[in-house]
Amino acid sequence: MRAGLLLFGLASASVIACTFIVDGEFKDFGATCQLSGLTQTDCGRCLSSKCQSKIDAVCTSTSLTGNVAECAQNPAPGRNWNCSNLMGDAALHLQTPGPGQDALNQCSAQCMTECTKCTTIDAGTGACGQCIMTK
Repeated sequence: MRAGLLLFGLASASVIACTFIVDGEFKDFGATCQLSGLTQTDCGRCLSSKCQSKIDAVCTSTSLTGNVAECAQNPAPGRNWNCSNLMGDAALHLQTPGPGQDALNQCSAQCMTECTKCTTIDAGTGACGQCIMTK
């Protein structure tokens, strides 16, 4: 009888402790979709401030949230523009967009200026590249 009560007490304490740990760890997640990069660059801050509700609507789509995170972290404008899947010409005129994708793409286009600024320069490793990076 005592062993049974002790076992029941231990199990109850474990469940309660686990609930508090999990609740404390995830308290900031709420209904807002948390993606890396949304606070680190001008592009990410623009996407977050203008399109957070659209991002929240597609939060379960890893391909769409991956596009947002990649664009927000380092837009890398130019030939390999990381935002092309989100706000490029083809993305803005999809024939059959997924649920929420069209709204997200159209909203993201408002951040075109912020998302076409260079955040890093790859000048190469040769003498010319070293000169550009040091002058």
